[in-house]
Amino acid sequence: MQELIDFIESHTQRGECQCGRCRDKGPEREAPAHSVNVHFFWVSAKGEPTRERLRGLLEEHYPELDRLRKGPSYIELGGNIGSQDLALRLIGLGELVGLWEACTPEKLGLSGAVASKVAGHGLVNSGRWN
Repeated sequence: MQELIDFIESHTQRGECQCGRCRDKGPEREAPAHSVNVHFFWVSAKGEPTRERLRGLLEEHYPELDRLRKGPSYIELGGNIGSQDLALRLIGLGELVGLWEACTPEKLGLSGAVASKVAGHGLVNSGRWN
């Protein structure tokens, strides 16, 4: 599991992309392809993570692979990897490398207090694997 955790930590950062080419930052815009909004914060990639490497690490280390493929919430992911922060970063990373599409209240058309409430109850998940 530590190898997976290390990969998430070394290939993600909390916050929008800082590449210098993104001019339209802020919460009211669409994310560029290298940043993902996971409701609580933005996730951007560091280095060059690949779909194949992330998939391999998940298949090797994640304790409930069948459940993971169905898109569990960040709360469940966090329980398995030991951190909800890393779980949210994993959800963002999975979308960034094309393994799944992150599901958030905003993507379901929710906003404001309602979005925050349902996100707090677990409605941020990894989606089904592509």
